[in-house]
Amino acid sequence: MPGKLGYVIFLLLVSSLVSGCWDNWEIEERGLVLGLGLDLASGEARDFPGLEGSISQAEDESRFYALTFQLPIPAAFGGGNGGGGEQEAFWNLTSSFPGSAEEIRGLAATRSSRKLYFEHLQVMVIGQELARQGFYPVLDRFLRDREARRQVQVYITEGLARDVLAVKPKDERINATYLSAMVQNADVACRIAPAMDLGLISRKIHENGAYVIPKVTVAGDDAKLAGGGVCKGDRLVGWLGEEETAIYRWIIDRVEGGSIIFSVEEQGMNLVDAYRPVTSSTRIRPQLHNGQLQVLVKIKSEGDLVERQETVDVLTAESLEQIRAAVEAEIEKQARLLIEKVQREFQLDIFGFGEEINRRYPKVWHEIKDRWEEEFFPFLPVEVQVKLDLRRIGVKR
Repeated sequence: MPGKLGYVIFLLLVSSLVSGCWDNWEIEERGLVLGLGLDLASGEARDFPGLEGSISQAEDESRFYALTFQLPIPAAFGGGNGGGGEQEAFWNLTSSFPGSAEEIRGLAATRSSRKLYFEHLQVMVIGQELARQGFYPVLDRFLRDREARRQVQVYITEGLARDVLAVKPKDERINATYLSAMVQNADVACRIAPAMDLGLISRKIHENGAYVIPKVTVAGDDAKLAGGGVCKGDRLVGWLGEEETAIYRWIIDRVEGGSIIFSVEEQGMNLVDAYRPVTSSTRIRPQLHNGQLQVLVKIKSEGDLVERQETVDVLTAESLEQIRAAVEAEIEKQARLLIEKVQREFQLDIFGFGEEINRRYPKVWHEIKDRWEEEFFPFLPVEVQVKLDLRRIGVKR
């Protein structure tokens, strides 16, 4: 990946020599923004370098924004793949101003030799303070920009977005490349929330919908992508933990991999084993009983037993049935606990129950949709059923 990005930058620079210009900008004059951090420049963020405006200039302190632009350093890609002493491959430019993301872009240009260009933007990170008070005013500027692709990955962090972009990864030369690629690991790490891009978030905001953005955290010298931020419209409401995010994927039928850890009592001991799904499907079935809405979540899965703590590797029909029942019970328990938490704490339908009610009972939905999350969703009876088949048991060699 690092070599690929360097090759792309090299081709852009070479093409400028061949074609002379592109879109009336010389390529060598372009600052290719690969990562973008959105923060609120107040509270804990007031120590930002490069604050061009003062808090007093803003009518509302909550509209004093700070943007961090991540740009590659072309000279770092000029020669081979080098060793440990190679030049840093990117730099971050933070600029801020009350109320206007476009003005921030202009102010950033006063401290860079290159014009900022967003067509190669890979990832956008939103800081918690900005997310809590509403991030659409900043996002709007990039949604209107013909350069910025709507497929840009969007993450959210409990801290500052600029700190996430400052991480210097070991396996990529560019931080933004590293961050944008991490979401692809969901096939082995189910704790990563489903990817959300700029276009999808824009749609959710305009629908005033509820959704989950993948959460990124600075962990020492690394960044960690796990968990999720629960949002309504353009505001962060709360957080899903890592295990909650994993079971969230089961409920919304977005399982790509990972494993379920469960315990089985054998020979008087509580043993911890692991089940890895190979296939999985979830159906959400709204039902009307005596005029009362309820929802049945039916989860089916086939998979493998990939880890056992028992030293005796002999499984009887009885013990296989015990293992299957234990996995089903664990998935059912985790799903039920998450649904109850979301109903109680967030009162936001991140599972899409309302969409399924609309499909099956459109007349009922028409009557309740304006009061769905306030009056109906928090009290909706939800039953979870899990049906599991063990395909392989992984005999030891």
